[in-house]
Amino acid sequence: PPPADPYALPATPPSAIGQYDVTSDLEAQIRVRGTVTAIEPGPLVYVSDLDSTIAVESYPSCSPQPGKLVDVVGFRALVNGRPGVVDAACRVVDVGETLTPSAVTAQDVLMSEAEPSGDPTVFLHSSTRYDLRLVRIEGALLQASRGPQGLTLVLGSRTKEFTATLPRVAGAP
Repeated sequence: PPPADPYALPATPPSAIGQYDVTSDLEAQIRVRGTVTAIEPGPLVYVSDLDSTIAVESYPSCSPQPGKLVDVVGFRALVNGRPGVVDAACRVVDVGETLTPSAVTAQDVLMSEAEPSGDPTVFLHSSTRYDLRLVRIEGALLQASRGPQGLTLVLGSRTKEFTATLPRVAGAP
């Protein structure tokens, strides 16, 4: 049976979501507490503590503003191929911890080449260490365009050009 108050479950840190623990029931509902770092159109919310970030799929959509501390209740699963929480509900607890983005260069995080098989989702570059992390990249604005998903910027750094998309969330830019 489900817990009487799922928000009273002990908090699981985001870094422990993908870890195997023989003493835990991997199909049981869990609670994660963290600061919202980003929201994508649809049901995706990214929640972080100072150590790691996870993706949360929520139904109905859980859309607190970035910077809010939330409790997320749901089930361990893979979200876009990474450990996360699905079928989640959330509630805002407070203002979250101040998360400092890592200062990186475009070359640090952009794919340098695809796997010889041609699969563009496989990276040979060590950039995946920033996967799901809050980062700050400087670049000169070369072009901006609005689309149904949000604002797409083309930026240029000293060594590379790259794009950044700022999604529209809940109808707001």
